[in-house]
Amino acid sequence: MPADLHSAKSFDNFLSILEIAFGDSENLRRETIDAPLLFLGLMFREATRAMEIEPGGVTMLPLHLVNSSLGIRQIKKIEHLLDEIPLQILLHH
Repeated sequence: MPADLHSAKSFDNFLSILEIAFGDSENLRRETIDAPLLFLGLMFREATRAMEIEPGGVTMLPLHLVNSSLGIRQIKKIEHLLDEIPLQILLHH
């Protein structure tokens, strides 16, 4: 994911794009749901990776990940967005 994702404002902007995508019934068809779900999964992965880094620990991870402001709030926002996706879309996928 781009380094820009690791600011809270940028994360919220990306999440807004996904909210719009999931709010459009055309994007919830089987043929087009993969991209937004993949992007959301990658955002979740980045947030959890940022939370796993020990402060001051030695790491080979990129600085934008080490210095990331992502955390529990962003995970909760992702969970909220997932709760808003119609379940029947995901079950039929």
